[in-house]
Amino acid sequence: MAGWWVTELNPQPDVPGTFEVPAALRELLDAGSIGVGLFDGDLRYVAVNAALADINGISAERHVGRRVGDVVPDLGSQVEPLLVEVLRTGRPAVDVVVRGRTAAHDSAPREWVASFHRVGAIEGAPGVGVIVSDVTERRRSERRVRQLMDGLFTFVGLCDPDGVLIEANRTALDAAGLEPADVIGRPFWDAYWWSYDEGVQRQLRDAVARAREGVASRYDVDVRVKGGELLTIDFQLVPIIESDEVTALVPSGMDVHDRRRNERQLEATAMLARELSGTRSTDDVIDVVLNWGARAVGADFVNVALVDQHRVQLFHPEHLRLDVADRYRALPLDAPVPMCDAIRTRSEITVRDAATHDGRYAQFFDDVVAAGYAHVVAIPLYFGGKVIGAIGAAWRPDRHLGLVDDSRMAIVAKLSAQTLGRTLRSDRQEEFITILQRQLMPLVPVVDHLDIAVSFQPSGDGIGFGGDWFDIVTLDADRTAFIVGDIAGHGIEAAAEMTVVRSAINSLIRLDTPLDQLLHRAQMAVAPAQDRFIGTVAVAVIDTARHTLDYVTAGHLAPLIREPDGTATFADHLANPPLGITAPTAALGHARFAPGATATLYTDGLVERRREPIDVGLERLRAAIADCGDDASGTISCVTERLRPPSGAWTDDVALVVVRHAPAV
Repeated sequence: MAGWWVTELNPQPDVPGTFEVPAALRELLDAGSIGVGLFDGDLRYVAVNAALADINGISAERHVGRRVGDVVPDLGSQVEPLLVEVLRTGRPAVDVVVRGRTAAHDSAPREWVASFHRVGAIEGAPGVGVIVSDVTERRRSERRVRQLMDGLFTFVGLCDPDGVLIEANRTALDAAGLEPADVIGRPFWDAYWWSYDEGVQRQLRDAVARAREGVASRYDVDVRVKGGELLTIDFQLVPIIESDEVTALVPSGMDVHDRRRNERQLEATAMLARELSGTRSTDDVIDVVLNWGARAVGADFVNVALVDQHRVQLFHPEHLRLDVADRYRALPLDAPVPMCDAIRTRSEITVRDAATHDGRYAQFFDDVVAAGYAHVVAIPLYFGGKVIGAIGAAWRPDRHLGLVDDSRMAIVAKLSAQTLGRTLRSDRQEEFITILQRQLMPLVPVVDHLDIAVSFQPSGDGIGFGGDWFDIVTLDADRTAFIVGDIAGHGIEAAAEMTVVRSAINSLIRLDTPLDQLLHRAQMAVAPAQDRFIGTVAVAVIDTARHTLDYVTAGHLAPLIREPDGTATFADHLANPPLGITAPTAALGHARFAPGATATLYTDGLVERRREPIDVGLERLRAAIADCGDDASGTISCVTERLRPPSGAWTDDVALVVVRHAPAV
């Protein structure tokens, strides 16, 4: 039957349950898609419209006089208790979800939303009316949306236009340890995620106000999650507009903590590279790696190890407990420690628990845990094909080494290895140069009645020594020879030539060779070994008994003598050629050297300046000597300070000897 009537159009007194529905209402009910039915006091169908008959898959006539369980057996147990309760209490049951199969839909369960109301007398007794709407597709769509929302690893929600939260996905709730009842129905900005900071709440209220006007917002912000920790998200609040009216707001947030963390690591890696490029010593490199390494690799701790034959020296950040740092400061190469094994096996070592490598690191791991860490990595450092050390990193228990961190570890290890290799080589060279300087530059002897001070200042771009040199030779109780020389050139070759010339002159002076023959004999002594070298030298012999200073120069600047009254003048210049082209004899110079007088011998690096006549530099030296007092050491400090170039670095090596004739006490 395709109509509302279940018996006859007109009621028949002898047929129970028959009655008439107005024609206009009947047409309206039959035209709709919502099912409508009536039950009598015995909860049997007395009327259904066409839509309900279609839902149940049984004609309208076959409903009359039957219970729900007789018409749709799969739904009887759900619906009949509701009918009983509504009929008994008179309280409606609204928007009840009913699930199951009917004759019209027996292949798959469907869902309906039904509302039950007690109605006026049917044959003198109350009955129940039901309104049914098929919501299967809508509910499936809602579930798909819910599954999608809950499956997203992002924050997604729904607010009404005033910012009251209507929905929040599982990710957002679980991240903060919340249940829907904790946040649903409350102003969004008052929820746990934001309530840690009034400024953040105010920013969100402003975004809601803009969204009500149809304007979307987007910004990075920290949300509070479990344990009170803050997580950075890319937050958006987008209005839903229908018919020019904002009907809802959709808040969403994507976790950008890792992105921000990676950005910070990239910045730290760049800073590490910049700082390493400016290091000049191994200690500087280690300080830079300990300062920037952990930030560059996203770790909580970084340390460095250097190998020296069968020993490993470890360097730790200052915040490591002192007793732990001392225990792992110097170790044998075969020690059961990841850094030592990384060096020895030339491989990366990862330790996650005490059982790693069959418990080899059990004791070490106990110290790791005691220090607050759980995950340790050690990577060997290579330079020139050799392992020169290792870099280690550690993470707290709640953090883990990821692919990006692993890649950064490799980058930091390579940067550190290259810089350490450079500075280790430089340190060894500097150590060698220091030892060689000590051998080449003589100790200052103690001489009665003479106050002696010396200084050697290497050029800023030199190896630490070169062709400039000085020597002091005690001849007897009264006479002492002071020599300052300069072999043309720089670096190793000039230094080698200097050692030969210095040795020759030193030997000849000790043999008491006359000064006027000294230079020629020195030339002859070194000629077979030194082919075509050029050098200058000044030799002064001070006799404290005779109060004299005799000197000879070979192309060198004359000594500067300061009288006891403070007057400073250069000794007479001697026109002798430089070493390499000396004549058989040389002109000599003589000067009085009274008690209280000071003599200064020097190389040209002290007075020469680029784009400046040397006379200007000589006058600068003379004025400084006149002003700098009587003490030899004080004069050295005063002169070098006043004549040092503005850049702070000497452009040429400087050898300087100051000797004062101390008055008798």
